Amino acid sequence: MYRTFEVLETIEMTHSLLAGVAGIMLLYFGGEGLVHGACALARRLRVSPVVIGLTVVAFGTSAPELVVSLNAAMGGANDIAVGNVVGSNIANLAFILGAAAMLKTARVEAKLLRVDAPLLVFISLAVVALLADDRLTRPEGVLLIVGLVAYTVFTFVQGRRESAFVQQEFRSVASKTTTRLSADLLRLGPGVGALVVGAKLLVTAAVTVASSLGVSQAVIGLTVVAIGTSLPELATTLVAASKGHGDIAVGNVIGSNIFNLLGVLGVTSIVTPLSRGHIGWASLGVMLGVTIFILPMLHSRRRLSKGEGAVLLACYVGYIGWLMAGQVSNTVVPMATASPIAVASPSATFTQESDPYVMVLGVAQDGGVPQAGSKDHPAWTDLDARRFAVSLALVDPVSSERWLFEATPDLREQLHRLDVAYPVEAMPGLAGIFLTHAHMGHYTGLMYLGHESMGAQGVPVYAMPKMHEYLSSNGPWNQLVKYNNIELRPVADATPVRLNERLTVTPFLVPHRQEYTEVVGFRVQGPRRSFLFIPDIDSWEEFDEWGTKIEDLIAGVDVAYLDATFYANGEIPGRDMSGFPHPFITHSMYRFSGLSAEEKSKIRFIHLNHTNPALLPDSDARRTIERSGFRVAQELEKVGL
Repeated sequence: MYRTFEVLETIEMTHSLLAGVAGIMLLYFGGEGLVHGACALARRLRVSPVVIGLTVVAFGTSAPELVVSLNAAMGGANDIAVGNVVGSNIANLAFILGAAAMLKTARVEAKLLRVDAPLLVFISLAVVALLADDRLTRPEGVLLIVGLVAYTVFTFVQGRRESAFVQQEFRSVASKTTTRLSADLLRLGPGVGALVVGAKLLVTAAVTVASSLGVSQAVIGLTVVAIGTSLPELATTLVAASKGHGDIAVGNVIGSNIFNLLGVLGVTSIVTPLSRGHIGWASLGVMLGVTIFILPMLHSRRRLSKGEGAVLLACYVGYIGWLMAGQVSNTVVPMATASPIAVASPSATFTQESDPYVMVLGVAQDGGVPQAGSKDHPAWTDLDARRFAVSLALVDPVSSERWLFEATPDLREQLHRLDVAYPVEAMPGLAGIFLTHAHMGHYTGLMYLGHESMGAQGVPVYAMPKMHEYLSSNGPWNQLVKYNNIELRPVADATPVRLNERLTVTPFLVPHRQEYTEVVGFRVQGPRRSFLFIPDIDSWEEFDEWGTKIEDLIAGVDVAYLDATFYANGEIPGRDMSGFPHPFITHSMYRFSGLSAEEKSKIRFIHLNHTNPALLPDSDARRTIERSGFRVAQELEKVGL
């Protein structure tokens, strides 16, 4: 079964790579269609050829950057959104302009470019200054858009004053009109459509490949995505350079970079505020450095020689090499520190022996591992491969109290595990049971508290209103209430339950299938540390719509046990899993890839289906998770609170 999944995982990687290539092609042709259509419309409006070249063409070739950054930011991939802009600006100046100068010395005659170059330096400095607090807010985005409007107006005015030679040079790129207005408009529509589809394909493919290889979104945004979105600039600049049109080659790059900083970052931060994230100050410094490097050449010498082009190219190769070397060194550490032994060791997470702690009693989805009917599963013969349904125990050694989170079908074995780890005299010796919802693997273990089994008396069961009503009104559970095997205690959304002087449990609603009852997660606060428990959720994005960002909850705890039912689509052969109400681990890694290494290390994936390859310590899936800085919860691991 798992070997089959590894084949499917390879197929998924190949599919992602092909989708990425298709996305880049759509971005290129979409950008070309948009540029040609916009140029033709501008000519009909009698816009100066210089203005068309420095704004319409330059801005149009940056349209892929705009659409990709918007798509990435709205999908939570902040590092790709910002990295795309920074990486594109570096690629435009060091790689594209360097290659153009190597092809043929670029001579610059346009007076406007000698103004635009220092202006680009100023704008770059301004953007870096805005990111000094690691954020780019909506008001700052508005400020950038105002700057873009001012630049465009300035270019319109100054462009009319260029020499006849320069005007004629720019006509070669600006005079491509069609005979009919409708044909010009038809170029725009498919161009925009191709950009949107291409951006979606590229971003999704980039994130999938990054997650699979353990590469950060920042590096992917600064390199692969940036180069992919810069292809229109590459084509326009190299064609212009080969024909000796230095003004066009240089003007397209400078105009595109100005649009990236003012337009792309401006629009994107207005739609959704951005942060610097994992885009290092070194990368921002490289962007500033190459911008300043070309300034004296354009301002006084009016040319870029082949030697200077070679220097720019060498700088770009060195920068990419430095990024890759840093990525390799950053991915070695999580593999060593995220081993199952380190995770499960109490000494790794305890501060004092008297501290309360949480112990994992089960990590599997409701049906456990192996599930009923899975006749060929290796866990039938390999007892070490068996896993119990998801459950946590909370223990306070000072008060000698124990609580369970979930009453699973494996309650017998899990209660025995708890008795071995922290024995008490009472039977069942539980100060309470907290239930998340009424799905099979989360509450049916209550049956073992009844007269037919241990005949417990007055075990507190903490339940939300609908769960309280469900257990009170439906057999056989209401019999447990009737005979006082359990004592229902109501809890409410976002209302803390104080267990004792050292422990507090706060339930909160989460979006998931609510056929019978509400579905909740729990935040548990101890005297020193805290943990989060969300074994079931439809999607992190739906949680966003409910007004709660999972990243904010993770930031407020020390450990987060999160729903990881399935690793990826294709895990169950022959079924389209895209509509399954659980976030795939691959998507969660994508969503959380922008978090710091410290935040990632908090996340421990739990509630794994019996088909999930991440259950196996030596699987490619587990290695990918650990390379990416995350962990898979291990049964019997303890975390001190």
